[in-house]
Amino acid sequence: MIKKQGGVKNWAKYNQKLKKRGSLTVFIEEGVLKKWHHGEEKVKGGNKFYSDLAIMLCLQLRQFFKLGLRQTEGLVNSLWALMKINMLTPDYTTLSRRMSSLKIKLPRFNQGRNTVLIIDSSGLEMYEGGEWAARKRGYNRHKMWRKAHIVIDGDTQIIQECALTTNSVDDAEMTKCLLENVKDTSERLIADRGYDKSKVYDFLDTKGIKPVIKTQRNAVRNKKDSPAYKARNKAVQSLKDETEKKKWNKETGYSRRALVETAFYRYKRTFGEKLLARKLKNQKIEVQLN
Repeated sequence: MIKKQGGVKNWAKYNQKLKKRGSLTVFIEEGVLKKWHHGEEKVKGGNKFYSDLAIMLCLQLRQFFKLGLRQTEGLVNSLWALMKINMLTPDYTTLSRRMSSLKIKLPRFNQGRNTVLIIDSSGLEMYEGGEWAARKRGYNRHKMWRKAHIVIDGDTQIIQECALTTNSVDDAEMTKCLLENVKDTSERLIADRGYDKSKVYDFLDTKGIKPVIKTQRNAVRNKKDSPAYKARNKAVQSLKDETEKKKWNKETGYSRRALVETAFYRYKRTFGEKLLARKLKNQKIEVQLN
């Protein structure tokens, strides 16, 4: 696509590119097919027939197309038929049972450089009974939410850690859980004023990560002399004056916090704002799979 300042120059190529966004291509590596069945040594009692990789693939297709478990089984069967592969598909009860025991490990793309981490949370709607239930029980009692917490790499915008909790869990409370496994190359953490709490600064001091956190409106300087609290005291002083505030934003790169909002936007545009699973344990796996 050829662009010029102020708009699109080649509309024909631009239109073709927009059309390609709606094309559907499903590519499954041969390595996935080779590891489709559970290859570990058999033990007494029930043994797994399908590998965790097979279950993950089926569930990821389910998430993307927003299907029920039975429809997911039918989708995978149709893919094998189109590919002319004689392959068995996990049934919907197997998918439901195995989902809660999956161990998901997010990929790392650090490449040995210093990393700027950005943290935030957003709400995801749970299953609800429809308009009739909302009118009968009341909207506030009827609607239920979970809170998704993510940490992204500020340069690549790739999610480094994620977690799902009930909507009553405080954002600052999840900081240690999300960051305790981050690499030593992490140098800064950017967050909004919801993370302006002592438990966050104390933990960042143990990790050697510099906080770039917008302080509360009524914030005062802290007497502690650690690096994290020194950075906070500087933020408290800078955010009182509008000129100093702009200078602080530029020096610390706080404006990059908007990137985590973009990450949530991409997530919800792709997978929707409603969780498919009913149980919290399965919902946590669902978010990690996405």
